[in-house]
Amino acid sequence: MSTTPPNMFVIMVDQMQAQLLDQAIDACPVSLPNLRKLASTSTQLTKAYCPAPICTPTRASFQLGVPIWQHGVLGNDRNMTADMPTLPERLIKHGYNTSYVGKWHLDVTNPRGWQHHSLGNRNNGHDHGYFVMAGINAPHQGCADYADEDHLDGTVYTESLSELHRLQSQNQPWALMTSFYGPHAPYYIPKRWYDLIDPESIDLPEDFDTPFENKPAIQSDFRCRAWGQTWRKDKWQRIRAAYWGYTAMLDDFVGKLIAKVDLGDTVIVFLSDHGEMNGHHKMIYKGPMMYEQLVHVPAILHLPGQTQAKTDDRLWQTQDITAALLKLAGDHEHAATLPTRDLLDDTETGRDVVSSEFHEANWVKPVVEQRVAMLRDKQYKYVFTEAQQCELYDMEAALPEVENLAVKPAFQERVNAMHAQLCELIPWVKDAVKQG
Repeated sequence: MSTTPPNMFVIMVDQMQAQLLDQAIDACPVSLPNLRKLASTSTQLTKAYCPAPICTPTRASFQLGVPIWQHGVLGNDRNMTADMPTLPERLIKHGYNTSYVGKWHLDVTNPRGWQHHSLGNRNNGHDHGYFVMAGINAPHQGCADYADEDHLDGTVYTESLSELHRLQSQNQPWALMTSFYGPHAPYYIPKRWYDLIDPESIDLPEDFDTPFENKPAIQSDFRCRAWGQTWRKDKWQRIRAAYWGYTAMLDDFVGKLIAKVDLGDTVIVFLSDHGEMNGHHKMIYKGPMMYEQLVHVPAILHLPGQTQAKTDDRLWQTQDITAALLKLAGDHEHAATLPTRDLLDDTETGRDVVSSEFHEANWVKPVVEQRVAMLRDKQYKYVFTEAQQCELYDMEAALPEVENLAVKPAFQERVNAMHAQLCELIPWVKDAVKQG
């Protein structure tokens, strides 16, 4: 590999399930050809997990390279601590020109090292259909009457294209982060994407109607609060079809951007901040739970000059990618201070466990405040919900997150061992109230 610092292009989407890139199962009725093409010359991290199933905390962890409890950004629309340097602030010290386009969801008035910082052009028709979550009768999905480029994410695409041209015309290494707003609900997208999938052809998930037996009460409460409990099958089918149509549109934008990049001297990262329930367990969005659809995220890493596909099945946290980018930029000193593992080292075993934590949901009223923490190893997932029933799942089961093994005496030793391990990883769990 060249000693010249590589350029870096990070593409983040909001609320995309890892299952949509799973080559082994028919998880998605759209093919996502551009992401699959990128994967064909990249490393797909098939077991990457986000530090929180919510936007701002996870985005802060990516910028800072540390877990939620360490940086203290517990909910949406919070500022990052000034005591910790961000990824772009460190890259600037190594001669990088930095640029950010799209959804930020962090420090409102401080770009924290992104020299060019734009949220995208929001003055278009998409604003009238975006984030319409007024209640059960809100559309949640809809057909926009304008071109792709006039969609909110279309403006992110066109400005990112302009930034790529500007950055690549300059004689210094660059780092661009493009952050799309979707496929976050509601799915308000142009006609060709909205009509891409026939809703009547869509099946509901196998775990759609499974009961919440022996599970934390907050999950049932949240399902009702997020309206999914009352929707009929046809509404769920329209929502799921539009979600996949949205991912197809983003795949199209991603392909057009990557086509403008020299893969020989550029690191490309594609990932989602967190996932989306999209009908699993009769839920939508995200919230105080740790299902795979939320915490397991798609992640692709292309290294300069890589021409072959590689599958990495080791357990990783998405902040491990941050440390990898710093090392590729030559910042080994700061990368070594981060609580991460070296995913660039093929001899590294990866993480024995991954974790995630949730503190509040401020996008629903009244605001949900409930601390939840997860520990997952290669076979089992343990979920601690403060003062409520804990959960243990065998992730190799046919429907892995339906039967809560934590209530069975035969699994108490494993529950206790994983709880103790979680206490070591996330300090606040030690003093939290345990039940079940």
